[in-house]
Amino acid sequence: MAGDMYIDAAQLTKLGKSFETHAYDLEQYVKEFSGKVGEEQIHDGFGLLTESEEVTSS
Repeated sequence: MAGDMYIDAAQLTKLGKSFETHAYDLEQYVKEFSGKVGEEQIHDGFGLLTESEEVTSS
């Protein structure tokens, strides 16, 4: 019958925990990266590089 759906609650919980783990890992990588680059971190990295602004404004 079309339209019937079965959701396995245990598998859904497992998937949710997997997302949590990956989100935590990503957060840790971002913190580590931010700690390494400090002030050199580019916040407006789309388009021209910040170093290029000096060249293009001349």
